[in-house]
Amino acid sequence: MKLRPARNVVLGHCYVDEPLDAANAEAREGRYAMAAALLRECRDDPETRMLRLQVLGRTLSGHADEVAELAREQDDPELLLIAGEAYVEEAWAVRGSRVNPHRFGATLQLALEPLGQVSRILPEDAVVWAVLMTVAKGLGFSREEQDAVWAETVHRAPFLYGACRVRLQGLEREETMGFAVDTVNEAPAGDAVAAMLPLAYFERYAAVAYEARPKNLWKVARRTLRSG
Repeated sequence: MKLRPARNVVLGHCYVDEPLDAANAEAREGRYAMAAALLRECRDDPETRMLRLQVLGRTLSGHADEVAELAREQDDPELLLIAGEAYVEEAWAVRGSRVNPHRFGATLQLALEPLGQVSRILPEDAVVWAVLMTVAKGLGFSREEQDAVWAETVHRAPFLYGACRVRLQGLEREETMGFAVDTVNEAPAGDAVAAMLPLAYFERYAAVAYEARPKNLWKVARRTLRSG
């Protein structure tokens, strides 16, 4: 049997966006103009804007203060948005680590100011509200408050993948499957939010597995899937 040639597996790079790669490389060197321009050009394309923002935010985690200061100097909403996302990345990087437990919340609090400014400057931007969903969840906002942020998001972009995923993760366990089914049924055929269904199963499995530890996780997985 003739074997097929081995294919290179690319990890951590699930997109084809050469301008984003270039802007990301510039950002690593402390130059942010290209990143801001790249986000500015896709204000009317929330899916692309969200992807680019998340990539840039991960790259600039640890440099949020610097980006936020520059954003204020230039009054640039895109840089403010990147700063907010970078603060979110910084907060999640310390969550669960052996640092002061208050640092997680304090870092997330820093994201509120730049994100709030963006929401006022760009009132139609769905992406800033999607990021605020993560902040609201992390800071333990009430369910009513989280619902309000979600409503602002879907009003601007009903099926924004990143926002739907955050919403799914923030729901009670018994709500996740209903949300996933309703979202998929309402979305256009072939939309990426179809992934909410397997993600809902995973969220249920993860919750049950955590509660059942150190029981056999394979048995837990089978029971969870059968109950779906």
